[in-house]
Amino acid sequence: MNWMRSIDRLEGAQETYHENCELKSDCWIPGIGEYANGFLLCGGIAEMNKDGGQHSYILKLEYATGMEETIEAGRRGIDLWPSREIISLMSLHLHARFFLSSTTTDTLTSSGIPSRTHHKFIQGSYKFDDDSFVPDLFKDKGNLTTLASFLDEIRNIPDRYHRDLIYAIYNYADAIRWIGFDEKITYLKLIIAVEILAGDDEEIHDELNLELQNNKSRIPEELAKEVSEFQKQRRIKKSFIQFIMDHKTDFLGSRKKTDMYVTDENIDKYLAAIYNSRSNYIHEGRPMTISSLSHYDWDVSPGKTIRGTLETGENEQIPTAVFFESLVRHCLLQYIEKLRIPKPTKI
Repeated sequence: MNWMRSIDRLEGAQETYHENCELKSDCWIPGIGEYANGFLLCGGIAEMNKDGGQHSYILKLEYATGMEETIEAGRRGIDLWPSREIISLMSLHLHARFFLSSTTTDTLTSSGIPSRTHHKFIQGSYKFDDDSFVPDLFKDKGNLTTLASFLDEIRNIPDRYHRDLIYAIYNYADAIRWIGFDEKITYLKLIIAVEILAGDDEEIHDELNLELQNNKSRIPEELAKEVSEFQKQRRIKKSFIQFIMDHKTDFLGSRKKTDMYVTDENIDKYLAAIYNSRSNYIHEGRPMTISSLSHYDWDVSPGKTIRGTLETGENEQIPTAVFFESLVRHCLLQYIEKLRIPKPTKI
């Protein structure tokens, strides 16, 4: 990951410069985050008359001056600036949405001025009535002082997993910014985050697969390519479901909510519905059947729904965006836990 390379470049650097990122979030997270002897410093801004109810933070990063060695992105390289990686990791660890408001490089001196880039984001904070259910994503939480230990965990993961992992986390962090504005984008990016890590080239062994293999020699080349793509899509759906089943652990059992529709016994049905809804939207333009947030703690809108002239059955309705993001976040953290190199035990 590029933030790790930036830390390595700081060692022995003759000159350095700073990048200050101003962030907005729905949540208030206290404390000061520090890491790697000054590479990272992060904390809230004391302010009055906050616009839109969002809280402000400064993420300060130090870099070595000069161009670093580039790596082809399609192989071992990662096409993300270190600050984007850090912000994404903060979102996953702290379970909070961060919106980048501006980026300022360097400081004012007698011989130079700083440069600032303003970043526009159309999403805003999500408003809840006093008597409604407020998802954990939007609650004040945690402490920035815990960020250092999480970054240590990430650095303890073998290099070969870094590229896919940071892309998955980046898509997760980007996905949750869209909750309350466009849930279908949330869903698509969360599914992408899982697909990145769930890649599986293993053939599906069932009757359809057997029939296709037996008749492959009689199928024209172009049609055979189409069949191969169809099989690939079946494999992706299967691996998507299996990844979540393998990493959900006690997620559903630990929630202890009263109006739960998704359970350990039926979650595979809902995961299949989620992927089918994604495919129908991408390939047919059919709107995704996402359940709306409710005053009650429902995972899924109960019963059938009518949209236009289309009736959506219970097997097609998919959970709320906040439920699915919590599930995906849980699976990502469990995946990270599996990848960490165990610390040597003292004899």
